[in-house]
Amino acid sequence: MTSNVQVKRDLHFKGFARIRIRHLRFESGRDVDERNVERLLHLFREDGCYRSDRTHVLPVVIDEHTLSRALDNGPNGSALTLPQCAPDAPLLTFSDDVELTCLHGKHRVYAAREFLPVYDQWWTAELYDSGEQYPLPSDARKEIRQEHVNSLGFCDGDVFRYYNEALAQDDRANAQKWVARLSVRKRKNLLQLENYHGGKLFDALRDLLPFAGLWP
Repeated sequence: MTSNVQVKRDLHFKGFARIRIRHLRFESGRDVDERNVERLLHLFREDGCYRSDRTHVLPVVIDEHTLSRALDNGPNGSALTLPQCAPDAPLLTFSDDVELTCLHGKHRVYAAREFLPVYDQWWTAELYDSGEQYPLPSDARKEIRQEHVNSLGFCDGDVFRYYNEALAQDDRANAQKWVARLSVRKRKNLLQLENYHGGKLFDALRDLLPFAGLWP
């Protein structure tokens, strides 16, 4: 992460809070893969879901007004403050119509909806101010999302998908980050695929990306 992006991110970071998952929405990312949801459900049942573990928190964007109202609505009318440590995060209460943008963790949230009892459906989030006058920049959003992606094991199909998304946005730097997740041999295979028959096979595979169930 460049120092410039880190500064932007730090300026918008507000702290940690527990958020009821019914308030979370996703702006983009992978389609929901039921196999991945089932995999996570199995892990939750076997090992627990560790909702307050720092490595499992969800990056969430929230506007200052919505956050202020929630902080003022603590238990017994007390005001809450956001800690800098995930395990100390308080549970925030919002009106039913509030929707918060979650930058990553769609499958984890879908699995949590099935695993957790209705009365206990929350997850720990790291909150970032959306910024009315100075919005959270797209490069900072991308780095936050990328950081959380890097904490997971992505299959080759996911790498191919995100690599192509970066190419479509003419974002060569981000494309190379995805290529770097592959082994040396697989990088060579990708290069050969791009050049095979003038890239026709590569283009054909790219046309199949919307069908998530085809990718391992």
